[in-house]
Amino acid sequence: MVRPEVLDAQSLDWPGVQMNPVARADGLLGIVAEHPDPARLAAFLVDFGLDHCADAVPTKPILLRATDGGDWCYSIQPGASPKIVGLAFRMRDTPSARDVAAVLQSPITDSPFPGGGICISCVDPLGTRVFLVWDCKWSTIGSADQQPDNSAGRSGRINQPRPSQPARAIIRRAGHCVWRTPDLRGAVTWYARHLGLIASDVQTLPSGEPALVFLRCDRGEMASDHHTMVFSLSPSIMFGHVAFEVDDIDTLALGQQFLRSAGWQHRWGLGRHAKGSQVFDYWIAPGGIEHEHYADGDLLTADFPTRYSPFTLASLWSWGHDLPPPPPVAIPDRLQWPVGVAAELSAALGTPGRAWQTRGEPT
Repeated sequence: MVRPEVLDAQSLDWPGVQMNPVARADGLLGIVAEHPDPARLAAFLVDFGLDHCADAVPTKPILLRATDGGDWCYSIQPGASPKIVGLAFRMRDTPSARDVAAVLQSPITDSPFPGGGICISCVDPLGTRVFLVWDCKWSTIGSADQQPDNSAGRSGRINQPRPSQPARAIIRRAGHCVWRTPDLRGAVTWYARHLGLIASDVQTLPSGEPALVFLRCDRGEMASDHHTMVFSLSPSIMFGHVAFEVDDIDTLALGQQFLRSAGWQHRWGLGRHAKGSQVFDYWIAPGGIEHEHYADGDLLTADFPTRYSPFTLASLWSWGHDLPPPPPVAIPDRLQWPVGVAAELSAALGTPGRAWQTRGEPT
């Protein structure tokens, strides 16, 4: 049974969360990764649909961009192991950088990323460096026009055969990130307070404890992606995936064919998510970082209410290829979770998402 009173995420009525957040994010600007072989990760990302920034400097981090948005969306710097170490967000004008700096007692600096602007950096509870960027350049480099659809009763595409050859799925922009954490409440509280994020969907265990929370930017009357940050309950802190938007399902599917031909490692898809409605396709980059292509996601204004539902594996997708079995979850005794939560999470993750999976039928 879902108990919304346990978690009033729309009003931000969590312990430690202010009704008036410190700042308000407008969207995900980009991610910062470390990798022992930056060029290898960059090669995957180019096939995945990004392009090298035209003015990149060879001696600095490798920078890649999408067709729309800022002058970059992915920065790769050398590191001992593959991991995501930073997230950059484009900020709304109000509250101003000066006001945010006063509250956080943090200095305002020039943005370290292409596109200029000013920046305040801080560290979230998961140890990720978060860059709040104001006044950055927002531009496009152009891409092919989207083709209209034909459907029963509507003829939008006449004398325009659809492309049928595998091709890179050209990426429009960075969309969202997913993290796993043993302190889900703490992570959601921090992003609500510091970036003004609000909850679109909250999935709970039988006791009412949140297990999966989808957060979106508060853009007022302007529509926002269903989620920009997602947090799931987990015994340890782990990066889940980073997602990038493409034009449509055909772009996504032909991109899958292209990536398969190039020999990259596929994870899951095609399919459509239940929360957010995106058509998805997941890939594993060299070193294990998971990346998602998505299209046709939900857009919500700030007044759309938070939805509550039970957390199950079945709720992760509406249709498509079956979710690969998750690895066994060991819950350490040291975790300070409410009584019964560990058992509830283990049971939810151990129950197959589709009936035919329990019968051992081919997926």
